[in-house]
Amino acid sequence: MSEKSQKILRAFVAVVLGLCAVFMSVWTVVTEKADVNLVVSAGKTDAVARVTQFKTYSKGVSQGSFQNYVSEFGGVFGSYGTATFRDNVLSLNRLRVEDRVDFVIDFSDKSDVEMQYRVVLECKSDYYGLYEGLEISISSNSISKTTYACSYEGESPKNVESDWVALAVGKKTDKIYVSVKLPIDNAEYSGYGTQISVAVQVIPLIES
Repeated sequence: MSEKSQKILRAFVAVVLGLCAVFMSVWTVVTEKADVNLVVSAGKTDAVARVTQFKTYSKGVSQGSFQNYVSEFGGVFGSYGTATFRDNVLSLNRLRVEDRVDFVIDFSDKSDVEMQYRVVLECKSDYYGLYEGLEISISSNSISKTTYACSYEGESPKNVESDWVALAVGKKTDKIYVSVKLPIDNAEYSGYGTQISVAVQVIPLIES
């Protein structure tokens, strides 16, 4: 492994969007009603990712939402489907074609070094077989909107990963827009469900 690769590996920090789950002792979690904050600090890197908006739609029409308790977002699709976001995981159940969930991530870089980030969505459980039928769109003030068709590699679901992007010089914040949809062409997946974890991964920007 090259020295540059070793530096990147050592510096790698994952900023996981979540409501309470913590996997490294250096991670500090601060939660507030209706917003979810996760602060990750390691050395000179310091970044915050926060989910601030969560909406569901059926055939383009905004649907109802609910919040069972602090640190959970939830919405419905028509009379049957549901979407919840809790403990870093988006859970989708009984979706129909043209059902969609949109959420916004407020990202803030408080580091004293230049940073780059990417958005990663990973299927955690596809017991009900919906994942392969979904389309996921990711965009931000720094990322051009890109739509990904969820798929499998062999028997394992393939992650959806945006490109790495550096914040513009002097810019310390960004809004990331994520949309998950069951398109009309994938009607055979109607009524199914899946669970997808959401993360923002952050590393220092290392000049080549």
